Amino acid sequence: MPTYQIYMSQDNYTYYLHEILTLGLPKPVNFYFLAMLGFYILLSVMNFRWWITVLGAVAFGFGSYNAMIIAAGHDTKMFTIAYMAPLLAGILLAYRGKYFIGGIITCITLCLMVTSGHYQMLYYMLLVCLCIGVVYLVNAIRNKEVPRFLKATLTLVGFGILSVLPSTVTLWTTTEFGKYTMRGGHSELTPEAGTESDKTKGGLDKSYAFNWSEGIMETLTIVAPNLYGGPSTGPLPENGEMHKQLTNMGVPEAQADEFVKQMPRYWGSQPMTDGGVYWGAIILFFFVLALFIVKDFNKWWIVAACIVGVVLAWGSNLSFINYFLFDHLPYIISSAHRRRRSSSRRCSCPSLHAGA
Repeated sequence: MPTYQIYMSQDNYTYYLHEILTLGLPKPVNFYFLAMLGFYILLSVMNFRWWITVLGAVAFGFGSYNAMIIAAGHDTKMFTIAYMAPLLAGILLAYRGKYFIGGIITCITLCLMVTSGHYQMLYYMLLVCLCIGVVYLVNAIRNKEVPRFLKATLTLVGFGILSVLPSTVTLWTTTEFGKYTMRGGHSELTPEAGTESDKTKGGLDKSYAFNWSEGIMETLTIVAPNLYGGPSTGPLPENGEMHKQLTNMGVPEAQADEFVKQMPRYWGSQPMTDGGVYWGAIILFFFVLALFIVKDFNKWWIVAACIVGVVLAWGSNLSFINYFLFDHLPYIISSAHRRRRSSSRRCSCPSLHAGA
């Protein structure tokens, strides 16, 4: 990336607020602390008992996916995910009628999400916000509280616009630079493309964009982490069947011990993985139980967000939906841009086509 794009990010002084919220803790403690703090705030706003908020915060912070992306060095992704929960807290407060405090929390957390710089996760979070908005709109119509809903929504939109302003320089330069990358469709360094049916008019080819598509049955790793073998490479039992077969073939004991420590284990549809995305069998049990017990309408936006997340994770394994979304979901933003240009290139906004 050009130096000016990276250097400009230093002008965003809201980053110092991020340092305060993480207490200046070293990596990787800062990731876990921020994730737990944010989820604790969300559960507190949702009026759970204190011990549930603590357990929930720990469960969210130490989820297996967080550990995997931290180990892989996806710092910006982890920080963006950590700010999702307090963003939800601000939105819920606003829809409860606490417009100012809800708007402030929304503004601060969304600002820090944008500052983190992982626009793909931010884009997915906006889809969750859309789920919330639809459910609250339906509830407002049923209870004849549409004016209150509109007031809360306009408040959130206003504070949302303010949250983007500190990162304007970074967003502007990223959008400008994106036009000349493989995601913008102009780079000479674009990798070998897939089939003609995979090609898009600018931006990434589908074969590349959907390379890490989770298998449909692979989603069950949320309750059984090693259902598809776990990580791409990992240790097998030293006294297991593989070890026995090697020694029976005449492989020395010490060499067999070393060999089974780095065996291919994963047999899912992704090119590689550091392990299954495990949410926790106990947590999921209580989640499903709550769907039948809890009468609060908020559960419906949670269910909707979960369904959207799982469907998007399936990627090319549910191509008739995800290919359509890939081609048309960002189109609402980029169509006017394309009409102003003589070509049919895609909008290079990183939070849209590049992030998809």
